Amino acid sequence: MISFFKKNKILSLLLSITIFSFIMGIFLTAFFDKQINEEITNNITKLVNQIEMGRYYSHLNLFREIKFNTIYILFLWLIGISIIGIPILICLYLVRLFTVSFEMVFLIKNIKVAGLLFSIFYMIPKFVNLIICFFLLNHSVRFSIILIKMIFFKKNYNLSLIMKRYGIVFLLSELSTLLITLIEIFLIPKLFPFII
Repeated sequence: MISFFKKNKILSLLLSITIFSFIMGIFLTAFFDKQINEEITNNITKLVNQIEMGRYYSHLNLFREIKFNTIYILFLWLIGISIIGIPILICLYLVRLFTVSFEMVFLIKNIKVAGLLFSIFYMIPKFVNLIICFFLLNHSVRFSIILIKMIFFKKNYNLSLIMKRYGIVFLLSELSTLLITLIEIFLIPKLFPFII
């Protein structure tokens, strides 16, 4: 296991950034001002109430989620095709990571132990989407490094083959995100009445 991470230094670095940033995101919620705390609390309460009353309109949320996730994945992938993309890629990923960690903390904080099962079901698709983003980030950073090596260090790579693989990574990421979004919007809310 250790030898795997030694061979994959980029993966190890990104995994370390992910773990550290996620933990930091959880602790940062303690320093939010009262207005931000109230706003997030109201949004979560509104969501729970919509689900309890059967007013969680799947078709309205579907378009919004698909649009956001598709643009996000596309943006991550496109930025990987540049020599200055690495810091932007990491910043975009960290924003997503912090958002998920904040949401998890406020969800558990607001619906207490009784809603722990609800929190788990609600957060599963978000964590899976985060894993997909991590998978794409890893490949995007690698692609960006290859471009840097080719341009500045005159290294030889089979760019057409690498680009083809990178295209497959994009398609897998988009299709996986679409599938998870469909599950999140249509299947998960149907389970909520049994666990709230």
